[in-house]
Amino acid sequence: MPNLIERGDYFVIHAARQSGKTTLLMDLVKQLNDSGLYHVLYCSLESVQNIADVERGIPAVVQELNSQVQFNPALRDIPFAEKTSEFDFNTLLRMSLSYFCQKLDKPLIILFIDSLIGCLKEKRVQRIVEPVILGRAEGYAWGDDDYQYVLDLGLLRESEGKLIPANPIYSEVIIRALASASQMEMSRRAYPPQMPAYLSDGKLNMRRLLEDFQYFWQQHSESWVARYQYQEAAPHLILHAFLYRIVNGGGRISREMAAGNGRLGGCPRTEAVAREGWFEADFFII
Repeated sequence: MPNLIERGDYFVIHAARQSGKTTLLMDLVKQLNDSGLYHVLYCSLESVQNIADVERGIPAVVQELNSQVQFNPALRDIPFAEKTSEFDFNTLLRMSLSYFCQKLDKPLIILFIDSLIGCLKEKRVQRIVEPVILGRAEGYAWGDDDYQYVLDLGLLRESEGKLIPANPIYSEVIIRALASASQMEMSRRAYPPQMPAYLSDGKLNMRRLLEDFQYFWQQHSESWVARYQYQEAAPHLILHAFLYRIVNGGGRISREMAAGNGRLGGCPRTEAVAREGWFEADFFII
C-alpha cells in the first residue's frame, strides 16, 4: 500500500466484517505519520452514511474531517473549513481541502472507511446501480444528480460508453453485498450442496447445477424475491447467492457486469477444472 500512495493511486480494502480492516488502516496511518513524509488522517464516514440528502451530507463529511483535524496534534492549530459559508455543497469539500492543503508543509493523505452496504441501500444509488446489474442501458441527462452522486461515490465509472463497476473489487462486492442475506439463508439450510457435488470427472457439471437452480427457483422464487429492496434485480441476485453457496466449497466466479450488455454474465469455476461453464442470467431465469 505505501507504494500505491507514493504513486498517488487510490485503493480499496475489502474483507469480511471484524477481519481487521480498521486495525490495518490505523496501523497504516501511524506508519505514514511516523515516516515524516505526510500528514495522514483516518476518517470514518459511517456516522453520516444514512444522510441521503447530499446538501446535508457533504457538510456532515466536512465536519467529520474537521473533528479529525482537531484531534491530530500536528494539524489542530491549522484552521480547516474556515470559509464554508462561501461555497455551496457542490464545491464545499474540494475547496475546504484545497485551502487547508495550501497551509501544510507536507502532502495530506485521508484514509476513509465507509460502509458500501449502507450506500447501496440509498434509493438514489439503487436507481443507478440496479440497471447495471440487469445489464440494461439507461439514458441519464447531463447533470443528473443521482448519476453524478454514484460516480462521485466511486461505485461505478464510465468506460467506452458503458456504466460499469469502478474496479474489479466492486464488481464482486456489489453483488455479494446485495445477495448476502440469501447466501446466509442457503448456508443455514445447507442447500444447495457445495462444489464437490457438481463435479464429474474433474469437470463442472453445469447441467445438474442449472437443473438444481431451476427446481429451487420454482419452489421458492416468490417468497425470496419479496425480501429484496432491488426487486427487479432479485432473480439475478438469488442466482448469484445460489452460485456463491456452491463455489464456497471450492471455486470462484468470474463476472461480467455493465449497463447495455442485456444480461449479468458469470463464469463459475472449480479450483482445478479443465472446463468452464458460462451462464447468462436472462437465459434461464424466467
